[in-house]
Amino acid sequence: ALSHKYHEGLLKLQEKDYTKACELLEDVLKDPLISEIQVENIGSDQHLLQLRFLTLKNLASVFLRQGSKFYDNALRCYLQAVELDTNDSVVWNHLGTLSCTMGLLSISRWAFEQGLLCSPNN
Repeated sequence: ALSHKYHEGLLKLQEKDYTKACELLEDVLKDPLISEIQVENIGSDQHLLQLRFLTLKNLASVFLRQGSKFYDNALRCYLQAVELDTNDSVVWNHLGTLSCTMGLLSISRWAFEQGLLCSPNN
């Protein structure tokens, strides 16, 4: 059911129905199966951890497409996403770019440095 709701959220994002996409993706994150998962105890919950990461990453995109008044929300999503997967250089790059745009230069530098650590040739 969560995967289906996530997929529906992606379809709404593709259709540029950002309000509905946001609602669906936030519902996925609010589900106790997703919200209570811990990186340290992943074990058999790898699929749920991946779903949480992807939901955060795509929810950040939804917020970004709605304009600068949603940048704080997007920033929170990216920060949570990099806690779940520290090896995704694309998310680090998005975090660095967004935080630079927001004038948060120390976060921006940290994000770009982390991105280079996980993908030196990127």
